[in-house]
Amino acid sequence: MNDQSTRAVLSDIERDAVYTQLCQTLTEVGETRSTLMLARLALLLMERLGDATAAAALIEDAASDLRAQDGEHSMAVAHSCSSAGSGAQPPWASHP
Repeated sequence: MNDQSTRAVLSDIERDAVYTQLCQTLTEVGETRSTLMLARLALLLMERLGDATAAAALIEDAASDLRAQDGEHSMAVAHSCSSAGSGAQPPWASHP
């Protein structure tokens, strides 16, 4: 889903701060509970979004990004959390 004209967009600074918080929280809950935490977060975000069609499109966008990685780690969070806040390029940087 690439229609940014009809939805609020986080600034780079806001996105980095929230992503850093997510990474820190995933570290705090631990590897064994991180999947559960991400599932709960996804449900909360879908409720906040309030648009089933948009949520389904975003799910497909996220899955297609992973499918396109062809053999790379299927969990982009695991890779990029280690560099959160360090100025390294986050997973959303290549997707407007």
